[in-house]
Amino acid sequence: MRFHPSKCKALSVTYDRNVLHNLPFTIFHYKLGNDYIEYDSSQVDLGVTITSKFLWTSHHDNLLSKATSRLGLLMRTCHFTMNTRQKRTFYLTMVRSLFEHCSEIWRPISPNQISKFEKVQKRALKWIVGRQFDHLSNSEMYEIEKDNDILPIKFKFLLNDLVFFYKIVNCLMPVRLPAEFSLINPKNVRHTRSTQNILSLNDKSTYTCSTKVCSKVYENCFFNRTVTNWNKLPYEIRQ
Repeated sequence: MRFHPSKCKALSVTYDRNVLHNLPFTIFHYKLGNDYIEYDSSQVDLGVTITSKFLWTSHHDNLLSKATSRLGLLMRTCHFTMNTRQKRTFYLTMVRSLFEHCSEIWRPISPNQISKFEKVQKRALKWIVGRQFDHLSNSEMYEIEKDNDILPIKFKFLLNDLVFFYKIVNCLMPVRLPAEFSLINPKNVRHTRSTQNILSLNDKSTYTCSTKVCSKVYENCFFNRTVTNWNKLPYEIRQ
């Protein structure tokens, strides 16, 4: 396989000062053949915008802009149908699918970030039920989501995380659990009401992390956040 130098970029991932601002002789220059590879502060890889600090704000903005454009296109061109099931299918296929592509990597964490994605779905749901110009409360939106079998955005992100983690721990995909995550050892657990199932060996699916959380990026990364949510599930479901 041959790579074209002009289509390749070098991306340094670090929370230290920007490597591009350093003196020229402190930057390692990569070469592909006889051509130098240019540095970049962000790059799109398999549809995900990766930045030098692993922040996903720019990717969120790109997704929201694309989703809003597609939803607007649907609302303008699909006026011929009043069937809610057809509108639901259009939305899930054209718009919602954007939010589910590799969401395990970039999913929003803070309520402020999640609310931006919820606004897109709220606008879509109002279109699906033909109430674009009505003001709907949160409880009314919940009933519409329930009637149309559409999960709220934040729960869909959570479900994607848990399903992906389930496939990893059960070896259903070629991704392995990092070494710092392992099944909890009953010998290292104190006897409390919440750990009774672990000590009695009924619960064999609770995981623990041996690495101390030292940054927000690591705290919100897929494995660390998902293990926490995974352990909150009833052990009957996990197993």
